[in-house]
Amino acid sequence: MTWKPVEVDAANAGADFWARYHKFRRLRHAERRPDDPITPDAVIEGEMKREDPHELHFRYEISKGDQMLSWFSAGATRPGAPGYDTNKHLLWVDGSVDRPTLFSVAELAALPGHSLDVSFSTHAGTQHHAEAGPLLIDVLAKVGPRFDRRVKNGELRDFVVVTGSDGYEAVLSYGEIAPTFGDRLALLSLKEDGVVLAAPRLVIPGDVGGGRDVSQVVHVELGSAPSGRP
Repeated sequence: MTWKPVEVDAANAGADFWARYHKFRRLRHAERRPDDPITPDAVIEGEMKREDPHELHFRYEISKGDQMLSWFSAGATRPGAPGYDTNKHLLWVDGSVDRPTLFSVAELAALPGHSLDVSFSTHAGTQHHAEAGPLLIDVLAKVGPRFDRRVKNGELRDFVVVTGSDGYEAVLSYGEIAPTFGDRLALLSLKEDGVVLAAPRLVIPGDVGGGRDVSQVVHVELGSAPSGRP
């Protein structure tokens, strides 16, 4: 069975959505932060329904009937908002992590660097580039991923949503890039063909097409699929 993410318009969502969402977030809270107080439903709804003049928000759910199976969201500085020109190069990493962090390009450049030659197909033909920057897995390690240790290999239930400044997104499984499992390279490139980029670019060497490349990455979120436990 193929699950399709459905975009959520929080401002106009009905009571059935909010019932699914609050049930889902309470389950995730019990898994991830059982000792912390949970934010009241009314507060969460108010924040999500409010129009943000400075940020763009993208929210998606995967549901079956009245049960939410997965949820992920992303945000980016709204073009034209105060601070957009000075903040568009910043990368926000959050989700199921211990230390949500706002990285500057300089802080990313201070992480262990990797240089890779990549080729991929586009509608205009095959492109070849030399990319350089830190690995996505190393950036995630800096923020402390939180896995559900109550299930075997809990990290294999996790996924990473990478969002560009224009709202374009790509989703990877954590196991795909984890060194102990898929060990697939995913690079946050800071330099392409010797030219310093204004903001990081997600590059995945070995992909046939370049669809999972994300330019001007502004947000990385670690999420988790349901465990299927009773």
